[in-house]
Amino acid sequence: MKHPIKKNVIKIYILTTVALYIPFYHVAKVFFEASLLILLPYLILNHKRQDQGQKEFLVFLATIAFYCISFLVAYTLKKSDMDIAYAINIIRIAVPLTIIYYAATISSPISIRELILTLSISLILTFTMIVSPWYESNFSGRITLGTNLLLIYGTALAATIILISTTLLMANRESKRYFILPAIALVLGILALLASNAKGAILATIAMLTLISFTQVKTPRSFLTILILISIILISAYSHKHTRVQLIDAYQQVENYFSPGRTTVSGSQGDRLEMWRGALTKISDSPFAINGNMKLIDSFQQEIKGGNISYKIGNFKHVHNDYLQSWMSRGPIGFISLILMMIIPIMIIQNKSLKMMAFSFVGIYSLTSITSVPFLHVYSLRYYCLVVTLILISDKQLKDKEKI
Repeated sequence: MKHPIKKNVIKIYILTTVALYIPFYHVAKVFFEASLLILLPYLILNHKRQDQGQKEFLVFLATIAFYCISFLVAYTLKKSDMDIAYAINIIRIAVPLTIIYYAATISSPISIRELILTLSISLILTFTMIVSPWYESNFSGRITLGTNLLLIYGTALAATIILISTTLLMANRESKRYFILPAIALVLGILALLASNAKGAILATIAMLTLISFTQVKTPRSFLTILILISIILISAYSHKHTRVQLIDAYQQVENYFSPGRTTVSGSQGDRLEMWRGALTKISDSPFAINGNMKLIDSFQQEIKGGNISYKIGNFKHVHNDYLQSWMSRGPIGFISLILMMIIPIMIIQNKSLKMMAFSFVGIYSLTSITSVPFLHVYSLRYYCLVVTLILISDKQLKDKEKI
């Protein structure tokens, strides 16, 4: 018995979910969670077509499960409402993700080209959605779509930009026509990133492009491409008055924090440095303690009362650093689970090109995790897991093709 849904429709459904994620997050979220109802019947009716080559995805799924367990352990010990909420969100990501993976592996193949075209369309749609409000703000606003969390939104944009950039650098000359759309999408995506004014994501994009240049630039043409991309970001950031002012202000805040005789903490960068200092002190004092995720007014209650940490950071829910937050709240198990979420996708992918794509994508998340918590917010975590899963799907289908 054949399911009425054609295999191509399954592929289009999955790619549409990815394409809409950044520009139309709430629509994509419905598509993602509705996969249980839409794709599960197809999967059940075609279960006999499943083969045994699923171990890479199962390893990734086990990594997500371990990450979830770290929150459940913290909840068990500290009864933190935030930890159980995070654990539930991770489960709500993992279940549809599993359905999407298995449905995709028995539907029409998703090629690397189709994945990159999908992400390119996503960037073009994003720019189309933000250009009007950005213009109305005289190009000085901080524009986001789907979430008001600037750096989290910026992380998703930056990761997509870097993923497409990596593919362009690895491209063969005979396929240059195909890369016209991704090249246009890159420029528009960079403009959308500047419109968000997510400073951490902008700096992470420049850093990752520079890093990729050392691993992928093998010809003068590739070097010119990477130089042009970095130049576009730097020139645009400097030309964009609001972004330039914000970056200069951020530098001054850091300089002020370390100045002798400082009596107050100023600005968002000063707040971050104060949070990091408090987190490092807490970790060094009790490295194996599991404190649970909670508002910083509760995490640093004694330190704030004693005047050892600025009272200003009590208004925040986390320390704006995934590495410190994971260890401070969930102990070594939390920190290890976070690191595994980053390195396992790179380790399990076998195709050389796809491994490089995964490295660049994960790299953006790893860098922005220094100044934010993209692995803690459901918006960015779901996007991370979804794109990694699509790369795993392409990797599996390439292996299957080689066996034929």
